[in-house]
Amino acid sequence: MQQTARMHAAIPARPAGPGASKLVDHLKAVLEACGAFAQCNPGDLSDAAIGSTRRAELAAITHLMQARDCARQAAFEDRRLTHSVGHFLAGTAALEHPVSVSPRELMLGRRLAVTAAVHFAAFLLQACDALYLPRVAAPPARPQPRPVQATAA
Repeated sequence: MQQTARMHAAIPARPAGPGASKLVDHLKAVLEACGAFAQCNPGDLSDAAIGSTRRAELAAITHLMQARDCARQAAFEDRRLTHSVGHFLAGTAALEHPVSVSPRELMLGRRLAVTAAVHFAAFLLQACDALYLPRVAAPPARPQPRPVQATAA
């Protein structure tokens, strides 16, 4: 952890490109939509509850798909994101390529577990934050008080 902090401190922060800015917005929206989707009550079969559940799921899927596109663009603009974007794309590939999954988890589009979507979105958001947030300089060290020596009068 300390080595990672030193590596990031050595890399100068630069402004995020348009792809990274859009990516961050979509990742935040994914986390918000997944949170709303996870709060839905599957036992409530009213039209309003079903509608809000479907809207939350659709919002999560839509933002996740847009985040995948923006992630590709952001990695092209800034090569430092390449590995993080690769992990994100691999972790969320189930949305584009169906795989067999266990139905015991809450799923997005019956293809990707909500927990996986949240995990990979948060991971990539942390990587973007580490690269693009302005560095805060450490406060200057306070001088230590000198010990007082008693003098005989």
